[in-house]
Amino acid sequence: MISKYPKIECKFELSQRQKDHLGYSNELFLANIANFLNVTLKKTRENTSFPQYRLRTSSLESNLKLVNYLNEFPLFGSKFLDYNNWKEILSLFNPRFKYTQDNIDRVLNLKADMNDNRTIFI
Repeated sequence: MISKYPKIECKFELSQRQKDHLGYSNELFLANIANFLNVTLKKTRENTSFPQYRLRTSSLESNLKLVNYLNEFPLFGSKFLDYNNWKEILSLFNPRFKYTQDNIDRVLNLKADMNDNRTIFI
């Protein structure tokens, strides 16, 4: 059965190379972040020239913990603007996402302006 609505999720993903520019592992500090957010740190792209670590929030609890942290220690530039879009989407999930056309359209519009698609930087 095909759903009437697209799958809408609110999660945050952080990917970093496994070794820094000096050849030291990034695992320890990423493991600390993963532990703080109560998520799993995974190895990705293992068979490439640029293996990475990835952590991903998927629960409302870990997302709200991240919001509390980033409200106290904010990002800058376009990352801050992307975060504001993400936080607005998260507000639609607190406490539970309602599949109304207005909410779906709002999420899709906010997502369309994030990351490489961002054209407004004010």
